[in-house]
Amino acid sequence: MNYNINLNELKDIYTISNTAPFLITNFKADSSVQYLAENEPIDNLINEFKYISSKEITSMEELVYAYAIYIAILLKREDKTDHFIRSDGDIKFEWFPSIRNIYIEKMRPTNVYYIDAKSPSNPIIANGASFFYTNSVS
Repeated sequence: MNYNINLNELKDIYTISNTAPFLITNFKADSSVQYLAENEPIDNLINEFKYISSKEITSMEELVYAYAIYIAILLKREDKTDHFIRSDGDIKFEWFPSIRNIYIEKMRPTNVYYIDAKSPSNPIIANGASFFYTNSVS
């Protein structure tokens, strides 16, 4: 499957990117990457990324496309995202390891307490995490 992404705009972003956080922030802001994250099933995105990463990337367009799919996967708010990033998403090429590490670092759980009005002496503790859910990578 070849998703329709803003390839020219993303190539421009990639060309001027000098850090992984810059690339992430600007790819996250792209409407085509946001569309993929919001509308495409995660299994389809993961399968597309596996296909792309299984072959040799020979052009900037293919590389930018791979980054777009990867970041769209990371924008998904699903359990499969964590599984993907810890297994199939461990790509040792260019900025993929840095993006992966940023994701893992930001996904460290934080305790969130919910106070039930019926039982205020027994707060409910839930693990929460944030990563790509904000506009900032840092």
